[in-house]
Amino acid sequence: MEDRVRAQGDKPGAMGRPPFPPRGPPRKLDAVPEKPMRGSSAVGADDYLSLPDGDFSPTEWTAAFDEKTAVEVDGIAGSFRCYFSGNRDRKIALIFLHGGGQSALSWGVCCRLLKEQLKDSDVQLVAYDARGHGETTAIPEDDLSAERMVEDAVRLIHTLFSNRPESQQIILVGHSMVSGSGTSSASGGKFLRDTDERDGLPMNAIIR
Repeated sequence: MEDRVRAQGDKPGAMGRPPFPPRGPPRKLDAVPEKPMRGSSAVGADDYLSLPDGDFSPTEWTAAFDEKTAVEVDGIAGSFRCYFSGNRDRKIALIFLHGGGQSALSWGVCCRLLKEQLKDSDVQLVAYDARGHGETTAIPEDDLSAERMVEDAVRLIHTLFSNRPESQQIILVGHSMVSGSGTSSASGGKFLRDTDERDGLPMNAIIR
């Protein structure tokens, strides 16, 4: 047994492991090739200096929406900060649900572009700050469970669109936290299913 260990390992007691290969010189991970190979798309140091300066300042809510208001919901203490673009009686309402650690204005650039492209259409844009985020004051603000997120969404939608025209379609657009838990739970959970059965919310209109 001792001879077999010596043959397989680099010293007695090596448990049969082969010796490690010799280490070469350390790699320079931050090195940028001075002259890219032919046909290569490698970026040189000068390319970084030539990049245009970007404007990373936050998007003002007025650039993406026409109105913002605090909406109170029956059975929930506090209020939800909601943003609207377009009349509430339009045929289609796009409701944007943001991710964890974000706010309704995380959709600002997207909604600004949609507002410009859909200004003459029958589409309304709606976004709101989820519980514990942005300017929403719903209590308790630290309950971010999937069930709570779904219940908040359903109750808020019911409050906003309880008097909507029968032909109006409601489409949910979710990202990250709400997409992964809220809308997924809603598709098979009791909240939107029950609301769908009573109020006709289109369960096939969920975009994730």
